Amino acid sequence: MAFLKEESESRGVAVVYCTHIFDGLDGWATHVAHLAPGGRLQFCAAVTDIAAELEPPPELRARGWGSLFCAVQKWLVEQQPDYAARLAPSAAMTAAAAGAAAPPAGVCVEVKNLTWSYPGARATTPQLDDVSFDLPRGARCLLVGANGAGKSTLLKLIGGKHMVPRGAVTVLGRPAFHDLVLNTMVALLSGDWTRTIASVGNGVPYQADFKISEMCTRFVDALVRDGLDRDLVEGRLARLVALLGLDLEWRLHKVSDGQRRRAQLLLKLLRPSDLLLLDEVTTDLDLTARQALLTFLKEESTLRGVTVVYSTHIFDGLDDWPDTILHLAHGKVRYAGAAAAAPRAAATAESPQASGSLFHMVSAWLREERDARRAAAAVPDVAGCPTTDEAFSAAAAPPAAPKPAAAPSSFGSKFDRFGGGSRQGMYAR
Repeated sequence: MAFLKEESESRGVAVVYCTHIFDGLDGWATHVAHLAPGGRLQFCAAVTDIAAELEPPPELRARGWGSLFCAVQKWLVEQQPDYAARLAPSAAMTAAAAGAAAPPAGVCVEVKNLTWSYPGARATTPQLDDVSFDLPRGARCLLVGANGAGKSTLLKLIGGKHMVPRGAVTVLGRPAFHDLVLNTMVALLSGDWTRTIASVGNGVPYQADFKISEMCTRFVDALVRDGLDRDLVEGRLARLVALLGLDLEWRLHKVSDGQRRRAQLLLKLLRPSDLLLLDEVTTDLDLTARQALLTFLKEESTLRGVTVVYSTHIFDGLDDWPDTILHLAHGKVRYAGAAAAAPRAAATAESPQASGSLFHMVSAWLREERDARRAAAAVPDVAGCPTTDEAFSAAAAPPAAPKPAAAPSSFGSKFDRFGGGSRQGMYAR
């Protein structure tokens, strides 16, 4: 974002940035364009002209919520008159919670001295290095760390996707990899949901031309055959459909990535689980859908004692959600404990807001890691990067002789637009 701002101010580049993530964006934009459902342009105005609209209520400002986040949330909620009603628990869920036994106590996840590397990895250091922590049942744990810190690896190991020694990772009193009963007790939701649902032929994606309702009907029937109560499953289905704002008549090949993500969440959360592992599943969701999902996860934790581990780089409106924070850095645990007791950094020039907001706290941690890494490597902040004057001089210089074009990959397919075996060939062309 700093680079894009430099491009705009020093070179006059116009930048149009579409996003659902407003962490740290206050002061970045010069204009805001707001599209309503159906592609209607509500307005496109300079920030100075809508300053009053961007001023958040004092109570939200005190919590560290950003101006843009509060403004966009207000605009989206105004377009959804039923939003507040959707967030309220349904009568069926309230009755079920009232009649349910108290959530079980005890430890849900226990990791002991876990050191792990991917088989065949050439890295000199393991992906996870002597990791130890435990999470009680019903915890809402926010898993944070820089790219490459080991968050996704840790979630996969807890979810039983890779073999680990017995006793290294225990889930609900069972060995994470070795006990197959955990397959029906643990749900891992990752961020790899793409347009390619299946593949036919040589790298040609099959676009899933079927309704969400068809998948839901078959999955509900399967869960009932597995012994779950139909009323319970259908109640969860109705709750998730309402919260996520889903239309069961949507056909997956005709909807956006964000709508497709909502369908994935519906199917993954439909089965009642005791442990939910979420790895960057909200990047495609708009602000209100993200808040609705967090509401459901909080309900699961509070009413059913479900343990939720949520890995994300998005902290908009998340301040009141976690009760536990797990911070990974370079495969090691930097902090594991209560969110309220997490170390807070003082205000800096890069993060002038010294509030308790998660965004400013985590960004301060990541800056400390970055600075320590640079100091250890004795690398200047802009090593290898030309100054603006140097870049302009290089642009004015006579162009060098063009290099021969690289031959396209022989295994490429012009139909493979969304990943798969020929992704490299697509980029080469």
